[in-house]
Amino acid sequence: MKKKIIIAIIIATICVSGSNATRALAAGQAMVSKEELKKQKAEAEGKAKALEGEKSKKQGELNSLNSNMESVSKQVQDTNDKIAETQKKISDSKEKIKAAEKKAKKQYNDMKIRIQFMYENTADNMVADIFYSKNMAEFLNRAQYVSDVFEYDRKKLDEYQETLDGIKKLKSELEAENKQLSSQQQKLKAQENVLNANIQKQTQELKSTTDAYNSQKGQAQDLDAKIKKMEAYEAEQERKRAEEEARRQKQGEGDKNPPVDYTGQAIVADTSDEYLLAAIIQCEAGGESYAGQVAVGSVVVNRVHSPAYPSTIAGVVYQSGQFTPAGSGRLALVIQNHKVSASCQKAAKQVLAGNINTKCLHFCVNTGNISGTVIDNQVFY
Repeated sequence: MKKKIIIAIIIATICVSGSNATRALAAGQAMVSKEELKKQKAEAEGKAKALEGEKSKKQGELNSLNSNMESVSKQVQDTNDKIAETQKKISDSKEKIKAAEKKAKKQYNDMKIRIQFMYENTADNMVADIFYSKNMAEFLNRAQYVSDVFEYDRKKLDEYQETLDGIKKLKSELEAENKQLSSQQQKLKAQENVLNANIQKQTQELKSTTDAYNSQKGQAQDLDAKIKKMEAYEAEQERKRAEEEARRQKQGEGDKNPPVDYTGQAIVADTSDEYLLAAIIQCEAGGESYAGQVAVGSVVVNRVHSPAYPSTIAGVVYQSGQFTPAGSGRLALVIQNHKVSASCQKAAKQVLAGNINTKCLHFCVNTGNISGTVIDNQVFY
């Protein structure tokens, strides 16, 4: 029954708080708590840093592959040049072989004609020509002439044959070299293809890593902007509250309901109220010391006891214009995402049991303009 009454009070309090608070709470559902944003930012920055290292590594691997590709491409080009040069030599050697064979064939035909001429004139006529020489000198000259003709033809044929054999040998060597170069070229081409495929793969991986890095970097920047915007909003609200309180204190208005010591007066609260109290402590003093967290909880409990404020934890927390995180939606997100620390939960239990450390009803960021009890970065008055 009590829980139903508390829920009804919460709904009524939110309605009374006005359209601005309602809109803020509605907008807050799409927000994330500052602590969660900071956590997400840290995660995004961590991922970005890891991706930056991965990006540098992949860039180095890509540079190495490109260097290897450049080297292999040069080898391929050099091999192509050698193949072209060798093929030209082979072509030239073929022409030389044809010319040598043609010349040898002509020499051979000329020799056959001379031999045929000698035989057609019969051996007797040749012998007669030799023996009917006028003298021995003429005889010897004619005999020597015949011998020289045969010797010349034989020598020329041998020379042409030797030249032909040399050219054929060179051609064979060039063809073997060309075959070897072609095989080398195929291997280099295969290596070039593998490198090209690796370069394309590495380039794509580098692009993906770079995109992921840029995404994480952009996400971290967006989160940082959101954090700053949220901090600016809350700081502005705190500033206005502090200025208003400083003005009131200066003009001697003060609080019409001076603080009363409620130490030892426990509050019976169900689990949801206790967690709500811990959540507002988390929002207002999550980064403060335990004493600062207890002090914030004490302010809430003191207000519940005070006749000037709503008599429930929910009523106090959601009262219009009192707790900035409740209006900004950050409180709702802290509760929704279960982001309350163990320390803040402990502080909530302590103050609900009546163990408060201040009898103040107000607190704000300490700017030095408000007199009160300073605990950490906040002043309680």
